Amino acid sequence: MDSRVTPLRTGVEEANNQVREEHEFSPVVFQDSGLNIHNEDEKQLEAIQAIYGPILTFMKLGGIYFGDTSFKGLGELSTIGRKRKISIARIYCSVIVACSWISFAMSIVSLCVEGFSVLEHVYILITFGVWYFIWAIVATTCLVVLPLNEGKISRFEKFVRNLIERRVDLATLKLYSRKGLILVIFIFLASTLNLVVAFQLMPDLSVAFSKHWKGWYGFRIFFLVTLIFSCIVWLLPTLFFFLTCLVLERHFDCFCKRVSFLDSNQSLDVTALKEEHQKLCETVSLADKIFSPLFLEVISVTIPLLCFNFYTTINPPVTSDGSSIPFSIIGGAYWLLGSAAILSLITVFGSRVNEKVRILTNNLTYNNY
Repeated sequence: MDSRVTPLRTGVEEANNQVREEHEFSPVVFQDSGLNIHNEDEKQLEAIQAIYGPILTFMKLGGIYFGDTSFKGLGELSTIGRKRKISIARIYCSVIVACSWISFAMSIVSLCVEGFSVLEHVYILITFGVWYFIWAIVATTCLVVLPLNEGKISRFEKFVRNLIERRVDLATLKLYSRKGLILVIFIFLASTLNLVVAFQLMPDLSVAFSKHWKGWYGFRIFFLVTLIFSCIVWLLPTLFFFLTCLVLERHFDCFCKRVSFLDSNQSLDVTALKEEHQKLCETVSLADKIFSPLFLEVISVTIPLLCFNFYTTINPPVTSDGSSIPFSIIGGAYWLLGSAAILSLITVFGSRVNEKVRILTNNLTYNNY
């Protein structure tokens, strides 16, 4: 029995060393001392924090995340005695999400009371209603599945804990996180400028100038601010998904290269390989639990939003000032192309992960795994 196990373990160790040297992927250690495991956990946690920490910080400013951004609370895996605390960040996020639902309700009231009496404004009000609904439902979902706090363990926390145990080199993904965040900030500034100019040139086309809300100037400020906050929900969760897809791809690449190397090795430890594959399946399952509700909400609502945006772009509403009509076309095209681009990128990144799964399945089937 011992003479048989020793070469099997040796084959796995050689495969890990080969993958690390040629592809710069850190091997998965099946057996290690307690001190080494602790050090590896710390390094892995630092790499994960470098990827997600900056994005979660901006999501916190946007009111859709109230948990810890330093990931320090994950150093201790025990959750015994954890109590939920009321923090300023939690109150701030609750206020922002409440404002999103209030904005959605006000847009629906405007549509039902006044929208159908002014036919050219119907599609504009419907577009605002759908947009506010996306913001409200996505922001609410993010507050449920993402926070790393001292209360109940969230789905994202379970996902992060699983990544800590995986021993895959994620340090190189930090650059993608920074580049993506810079691009998101640029798009956010462009979107904010678009909204401010639109409020100046076409004020009568917003919900704030509907019959029930135009009497108080505070409603105009309220709707402008809520629209700016909605751009954060439009952009940051999408970037969060893209980075998670890159993390999953890195795990699949590491595992596939290890399988390819062990394929030519006479001493293949199938049991250890099966255990590693099981952990990989668990990682994908945890990511799926995070993004499945978000996908259902974003895709199911964004598609009709694209239809209304397209209609308002090719049929710009008539306003009291004819000079604002060209900007209406430009603004409508901006939001139409932006929403279509985000929906397309979500599909592309999701397909890339699906392709990794397909390739891995084919490799394992070919090797009679």
